[in-house]
Amino acid sequence: MSGNREPILCVGSAQALMDMRCAVLAQTGYKAKIATPTEAESLLEAERFHLIVLSARVSEEERSRVLAAAGDAPIVALEALTFQGGRSTGK
Repeated sequence: MSGNREPILCVGSAQALMDMRCAVLAQTGYKAKIATPTEAESLLEAERFHLIVLSARVSEEERSRVLAAAGDAPIVALEALTFQGGRSTGK
């Protein structure tokens, strides 16, 4: 599991999606924090993160600012919704 790693930062504007994402990570032993794109910029200046998960629902401008603030931290930038209305939208 995650051991002494830094937490994972989940960045997005949809609180329910961020809560769910972080709950799944917590169930698998990871520490996770939730932040809006604006909050993420400040957090990334003050803290180190093992991974940044960037929601598909952030604007291109917000995405660019978070990517710039992330420095060399690994980032998973989601490109599309994977779950909507109780059904998977992927194939």
